[in-house]
Amino acid sequence: MVVASILLMSTLLIFFFSTVVTYTISVITNHVKPFIPNISYTGNEPVESCIFTASLNIVGLLYVIIVYVRYCQYLEEGVIDKYSKNLQKLTFLFGLMGAFGLSIIASFSQKLCLMVHSVGFLMCFSGTFLYILFQTLFSFGSMSKVTPERIKLCRLIVFIIECIIHFIGTSLCFAIVVTYDFSSRKENVTTTDNNLPKKLRNDWLVNLGAGVEWLTLIVNLTFFGLFYGDFKRIIIKSDEIIFLPFTK
Repeated sequence: MVVASILLMSTLLIFFFSTVVTYTISVITNHVKPFIPNISYTGNEPVESCIFTASLNIVGLLYVIIVYVRYCQYLEEGVIDKYSKNLQKLTFLFGLMGAFGLSIIASFSQKLCLMVHSVGFLMCFSGTFLYILFQTLFSFGSMSKVTPERIKLCRLIVFIIECIIHFIGTSLCFAIVVTYDFSSRKENVTTTDNNLPKKLRNDWLVNLGAGVEWLTLIVNLTFFGLFYGDFKRIIIKSDEIIFLPFTK
């Protein structure tokens, strides 16, 4: 038996600290530059690549459980009609898409399998963005009666920030970074950050793209952290999920 909020916070902490550890090791071993490296570069080389793969696959599995628990909570406490139920199922699939994309990112490094890694990147960030979009809508719709007003406002603010990052920054900068990676491969240069040509390594667009990645990660973790209050009322057992009554 475990309280869902403990599972949620464990997932977020594993994700956060594994990222910090891989970044620290990759900087110490001179595999990346200290100032805002691309997240994927911090998991390109051993030993950090082993930590990167293991931790993100664990987080991906926990991500699936969190998405499923949230879906079950909707079925238990939400205002259910045919339209909203189908929309919630679609949201659940977007959550699974984000989790599967994260696992692909972890399992196929940017250095060895750039195309597959890039597909995983798009799946993870796009799936998570759509999941955040619909969860924000549900907070003001079918789940509004069990969602405190301050949480609604926080989710809306985080979602607006996510929109700005996703549409203005992530898509453009990701395309630029990938283009540079392909260029470096044609020049027979590895994708390890410090081995990139100096012109590309210091290009402000590359730094901007990496910065957007880190900011997106922080915003996503913040949004999922807002589930903490909901998940405190949920107890997960081996054979059932128990939902305690909502109190304002």
